[in-house]
Formats: sequence, C-alpha cells, structure tokens
Amino acid sequence: MTPIVRHCYHNCVLYILGAHHIVDSSDWSFEQAAYYATQECFTEGVWNVLEPVMLVEVNCPAEYQGPTMQCITKRNGVIIGTDANEGYFTLYCEVALNEMFGFSTELRSLTQGKGEFVMEFSKYCPATPQTQETLIQDYQDSLEKTKTKKEKLIHIYN
Repeated sequence: MTPIVRHCYHNCVLYILGAHHIVDSSDWSFEQAAYYATQECFTEGVWNVLEPVMLVEVNCPAEYQGPTMQCITKRNGVIIGTDANEGYFTLYCEVALNEMFGFSTELRSLTQGKGEFVMEFSKYCPATPQTQETLIQDYQDSLEKTKTKKEKLIHIYN
C-alpha cells in the first residue's frame, strides 16, 4: 500500500485478544499477529487527516460585532458564545489553525486597530475535504518531483 499523504499517526493502540499456551504460543507468533493485524488495519481502514482546532477569544468594540462575526464565519469558525461588557464584546469560537492565518491583519483592518484576539489549542478534528485534497495533491506532486530528480540523476550517470 502506498501512503496517500506522508504524515505520522499517533495514539494508535492494538489489542490482540488471545490466550497464551505454552505449547503453541511464542513471542514470535504474537509479533506476527500484531504485524498482520496492523497491515490489515492500514489497508482496509478508513483514515482522516486531522488538523488542530484552536479556541479563539476575540475582544472588540461593540460597534464591530457584526463584521467580526462575519469574519469568523467566513473562516469556517464555530461560534460558541458572546459576552458584552462596557462597550466591548467578547466572541468565543473554535477555528481550525489553518484558517487563522491572516486573521490578525484582517481583524485590525476591520476594527481600525482596536480589536485583539487570543487563541489556544483546543483539540484535533478531521480536516475539511478541500484541505485533505490539497494535502494529497501536494504529496503526489512532491513524489513526481522526486521521481523526476532521480530519473535525471540516472540519466546523468549513465
């Protein structure tokens, strides 16, 4: 099986249920069972690329609440809640880290430099299909470039 994208996997646990018998069980047999179970899982499993999701807290003057919420929604953010206090409002939301690039500049221009935000890691969630397709395409392009470089080197040395 060839990988779709070159990423690490983590938090995978493999349980092999079975009894140990002195006569017909050995370390080697359990290692082989684990190897073939892992191979089957990788070839027939359903896989998703996960991306980090950030908990974002945006503080702005209340007059910019609409444009700020629109900006978060445009970035596929999930609005958790809002809070208002003395002419300012606080927006709590979850947004994928990939979508947060450029947010600081956009927020400053929307709020005339009066808005600020803080973000911290919240969890991992499956990436959107568009993001997964982009990663797959980038990986396949890099494979093609590597293959082309190897072919050029072989041609030079032959």
